[in-house]
Amino acid sequence: MNYFPHNIGDFAMQTQYLTDEELGIFVRLRDHYLSTEMPLQCQWIALAMRTHCEVSVQNVLSLFFVEKDGAFHNDELDKIIGEYHAKAEKAAESARKRWEKTKVNQGDKEIGTSAMQTQCDGNANAMLTNNQKPITNNIKKVKNTKKEKVEKPDDVSEQTWNDFTELRKSKRAPITATAITRIENEAVKAGVSLEEALSTCCERGWQGFKAEWFNNGQTTVQNRASSLDNNLRFADRLIRDVTFCQTFFADRYDFDEMKQETAANLAHPTTFNLYKPHLIRLGLMTE
Repeated sequence: MNYFPHNIGDFAMQTQYLTDEELGIFVRLRDHYLSTEMPLQCQWIALAMRTHCEVSVQNVLSLFFVEKDGAFHNDELDKIIGEYHAKAEKAAESARKRWEKTKVNQGDKEIGTSAMQTQCDGNANAMLTNNQKPITNNIKKVKNTKKEKVEKPDDVSEQTWNDFTELRKSKRAPITATAITRIENEAVKAGVSLEEALSTCCERGWQGFKAEWFNNGQTTVQNRASSLDNNLRFADRLIRDVTFCQTFFADRYDFDEMKQETAANLAHPTTFNLYKPHLIRLGLMTE
């Protein structure tokens, strides 16, 4: 056998009174005992151990081994060897039963069964040489990697959905029903629709949506613009700017209507982001 269990605590207790030389001798005697699976022969001890170590060898033998019929025995090591053979036999028996079951299921199709059984017995013993634990379940479970396609929600436009799909694809994050449900829940917390949440994800490069991200991304001016009075005040300043009017109200001259529309849009996250560069240019907010 090439492997045996080693309990560090027990080993330390058993050898705590040994000198360094005696400790090395004990380890060598123990390893030889287990590797040959036989008691220590007096002839081997005489040949293997140097003359100047004779006293230490005798001390170790007297402490850990008992001489019987010209050989030195150790009950604990004999027990380890016995457990090893018991496990090997159990593994071989399990292998034989598997092949017998295969023969019954296959009926007359038994060509090569004997050779395969012999190989299985050998494999069982080989596995025990490495870890002394029979491996009886070696069937790999194949995961179902097929993912169901998530359909576009009814309240999301085709363009926004396509943009969001491309965004997720670029980030190697497939769209799942769970992901959309979480975004919907966060959109409710943020007080926006699913369409607005996905649109914001596309604008900001987010593969997901969090209400706190959305709220943190809004400026102090936007928060103040949530009140009608502030909205109207900022709208009044914006519609007096030629560049703003040419961008959003070309060929329109009803200033009261433009003001009301601009004030309403300031409270809307998507259009607020469109107005944001003009607010910064006019000094109404900072980046």
